[in-house]
Amino acid sequence: MEKASAEQIKRKTWYDKKAISREFKIADQVLILATHKPNKFAVNWIGPGVIDQKLSDTNYIVKKLDKKDKSQIYHINMLKPYYKRAERVNLLFTGKRDKEIEENDLEIDYPETHHTEINLEEIIQASELEGHATEEDLKKFRKVLNQHREAFSNEPGKTDLIEHDIELISDKPIRCKP
Repeated sequence: MEKASAEQIKRKTWYDKKAISREFKIADQVLILATHKPNKFAVNWIGPGVIDQKLSDTNYIVKKLDKKDKSQIYHINMLKPYYKRAERVNLLFTGKRDKEIEENDLEIDYPETHHTEINLEEIIQASELEGHATEEDLKKFRKVLNQHREAFSNEPGKTDLIEHDIELISDKPIRCKP
């Protein structure tokens, strides 16, 4: 019996090294892992839902926002936090302004520019332009890169300042063997 409990403590310690404890508060928005899937490899999250009540460390009552007054109990492994996307802002300047608009009034998050020094020749060689473009085109390319140096980098990155939509012909999923 002692050996079994010692082994149990050893296994729990091993598991707890990489385990991440999560906790939600009442009124937190969450996504719920869908139990019905189009195939066994698909992972679908539905929601958002709102945490209505905490039953235990691992079980929560979640009220679904898309369905009126429908609540259900979910294990914490079936939930993940919901982060609302930033709303789109479309702004058009016509060139004529009645009064000056300050940058702080727009309330648009701009990316931090901490680019390292870019290597133009590395970009040209990586894109294999030398064999396909004339020397005059390469000079124009270098000029544009130098003029807009703060927008280019040798290290790719990402942004959340722009979005795009992909319009499909049909909403029906394409079924094929994996």
